[in-house]
Amino acid sequence: MAKKEDRREQLLDRAVAFVLREGLARTSLRDLARAAEVSDRMLLYYFKDKDDLLTSILERSALELAAILGAATDDTRRSPREIFALTIELTRNDPLRPYMRLWTQIAAAATSGQQPYARVASTIVYGLLAWVSDRLALDNDGDRKKVAAQILGMVEGVAVLDGFTDGRLSTMAAEAMADSLC
Repeated sequence: MAKKEDRREQLLDRAVAFVLREGLARTSLRDLARAAEVSDRMLLYYFKDKDDLLTSILERSALELAAILGAATDDTRRSPREIFALTIELTRNDPLRPYMRLWTQIAAAATSGQQPYARVASTIVYGLLAWVSDRLALDNDGDRKKVAAQILGMVEGVAVLDGFTDGRLSTMAAEAMADSLC
């Protein structure tokens, strides 16, 4: 059984790398099998169906994103403005860029209720919210959660603008948003 699980993990690694590189538009079973270097049928031997495969890809991507964020920061509590600036900086750097591009695609699919995107997006967004909240230097738990949600919404807006502008507009927006924080 361990051998099957090892092979499944190897195929999942390849599929995740492919989706991070190509995005969600090329997630047919045939495309994913080709990226994993196996046949469609062999891929379905390791994953019960395409939904299981996509869910696994998205969950693995979310875990990788969390690991990158965790490695890039410490647990020091910071002001809302510092957390916002740090998060914007991280999301614009190369290690996170493919994850942010994928995240905006997941979010777009989730807003129309498409599964497994909506289910996975909810898990991801609450994980990101906790990451921001845990780093805010605010004593009141209710305030910390509200400000974390505000920062997350602001970062998401900048990420969307980064996706389809040359960066100047999103930089202006980020600067204006930072000015609104304490």
